[in-house]
Amino acid sequence: MEHFRSILAALDLGPRGDALTPGSLTAMRRAVWIASRGKASLTLLHSEKPDECWGAEAEAFVEGGGAEARQEYERHKRKMAVNHIERTLASTPMAGAAKLHVGLTSPTHAILESAEHLKPESSWS
Repeated sequence: MEHFRSILAALDLGPRGDALTPGSLTAMRRAVWIASRGKASLTLLHSEKPDECWGAEAEAFVEGGGAEARQEYERHKRKMAVNHIERTLASTPMAGAAKLHVGLTSPTHAILESAEHLKPESSWS
């Protein structure tokens, strides 16, 4: 097996934000397997653009509260995402070793930004 130095896996939470989607769970398991066998660093990334994903839930939470309420809601959503991903990661060989980035921007932008910063290898290059 070719050994990689770093692996970046993008993850998505389901519509309720309470669990990884089946595809993301598979991606995370495979990334963990590759990273743990090859001694590579693993970065897990989840990002969602609040205005596109949160809709009525966000509006109800921040109604009348202005910018401060919106920031509190964003902290709440970020914390929920981190908790769900860390709980799933806890039973893997990379528990405590993987880096986790949770962003509040479009997933495409977050992936490109992370890839540029981390420079993970690709088996396709």
